[in-house]
Amino acid sequence: KQLSVYCNKINNGVSEEIEEEQKIDKVILEYCCKECEELLFDEENIVHNKNLSATCLDVYLKYMSWMGQLKNNSSKIICPNSKCGMVIGFIKREGGKCCCGVHVDKMFAIYPKTLFIKKTQKE
Repeated sequence: KQLSVYCNKINNGVSEEIEEEQKIDKVILEYCCKECEELLFDEENIVHNKNLSATCLDVYLKYMSWMGQLKNNSSKIICPNSKCGMVIGFIKREGGKCCCGVHVDKMFAIYPKTLFIKKTQKE
């Protein structure tokens, strides 16, 4: 992202307004496997429970390619790091209700206790 900043520049005794482009880094949260620290997703992939509310037991994501092909209506989500293999959530293709009552289409649910969260800066 870029932010336009206006300032006054004095040029030969005459004040003129100029526009400067400044890069602004956005801080985002990245979610990694707690076991192996493999990057799984960032906050932009979350469809429900971004704030890790105590009311909701899981974090619901958009489909991520590392989840593999969806052959069954429900299955486990396993860390994509082949050396890890930790079960980090579940898939329920027909969707359902979060424990807070919100309906979630195609549930790709991650257990918060399996996550390590870090802040990173992106342009």
